[in-house]
Amino acid sequence: MLNSKAKSQVLAEAIDEFLLDMMTLDFLLEAEREAFQNSARRLAHGRLTMVKLLSA
Repeated sequence: MLNSKAKSQVLAEAIDEFLLDMMTLDFLLEAEREAFQNSARRLAHGRLTMVKLLSA
């Protein structure tokens, strides 16, 4: 089990990855919105699930 500091670090990294993914997908969506909607939803759901699990 992770201690509080390690858990905070893992959570911060998960949030950073989520934000980077969202910025990347935003750029891609501007170019080809419909082609990437399903991918964006799946990625967002997966990342948010990870953040939710790590913050519990």
